[in-house]
Amino acid sequence: MKFEIEKGIPIPPKRNCDHTNPNGIRMVLVNMDVGESIVVSKTQLQTARIYAKTINIKIETRKIEDNKYRVWKV
Repeated sequence: MKFEIEKGIPIPPKRNCDHTNPNGIRMVLVNMDVGESIVVSKTQLQTARIYAKTINIKIETRKIEDNKYRVWKV
């Protein structure tokens, strides 16, 4: 297989796990009280787990239906 070397192709911007607003999930986690929960998609769940670990917040998650998960702050 031959490869063609190209110049001048711009690098596209990075994609976030949550296309709507990843920082929105972080702020929700910070502002939630223990025992409160939110419903998120699978990609948002991954973002929530990363942010929770990063900001040292403990969460529990459960799948509630296809591509929907509930996230509790514990």
